[in-house]
Amino acid sequence: MDPTELYPNGFHPVYIDRNRNFKGKAKCYTRTEKPPKYFIIDFGLSKYYDPKKGPPREGVIFGGDKSVPEFQGDGVKNFHDPFPTDIYYTGNVIRQRFLQVGELVSSLEAIIEKNSSRICEGSSFCLPSLIKW
Repeated sequence: MDPTELYPNGFHPVYIDRNRNFKGKAKCYTRTEKPPKYFIIDFGLSKYYDPKKGPPREGVIFGGDKSVPEFQGDGVKNFHDPFPTDIYYTGNVIRQRFLQVGELVSSLEAIIEKNSSRICEGSSFCLPSLIKW
């Protein structure tokens, strides 16, 4: 979570209700007043891709989730763009951990279904989902 909008002037690293120099209260907003940005980060298999070399292609690396549609059957022998795969994994985690136990708002179900039902080449399919989000 990026706290920049919630604490525009920062906060003390130990006592977050205090300002950085501990001489007063930290100016803060609620998540409703200033919705924060959330980031999902996984550096487990990180790699740098040079945009000048064109779209990245990677062989299949199986993790815990073996349900990626492109990795089924003969797809396991091919090279794929890793970014849509990451989006698929993220959607699938949200579906399994939240939607299937009823902890997430049902309006997100369509967005998650779109991003985890299949992977399209390139990442342009993400834009409509981000706009809905």
